[in-house]
Amino acid sequence: MTNGESAEVGFIGHEGIVGSLHLLGNPQMATRCMIQLAGKGLRISLTVLQKAFYDSEEIRSGILLFVQCHAAMTAQIAGCNRMHDAEQRLAR
Repeated sequence: MTNGESAEVGFIGHEGIVGSLHLLGNPQMATRCMIQLAGKGLRISLTVLQKAFYDSEEIRSGILLFVQCHAAMTAQIAGCNRMHDAEQRLAR
């Protein structure tokens, strides 16, 4: 945000990929990610990921499936935030 504040808008587990939206358009999107629990994260440059995305149908299909599932989850969370009170939202 322009004032330096931030907000958590999603979470990704071991099945996901951070930065997948960069493959679909503007790679200059202002995003930040962090690991919040003990574990490991693997890092790959966007250039290498883009090449794999375009060269491999299997990788491309997997990433696009993840993007679709993550978008559906984000929409569900937004709907819950609008329709339910805090106690109900905590139950999700």
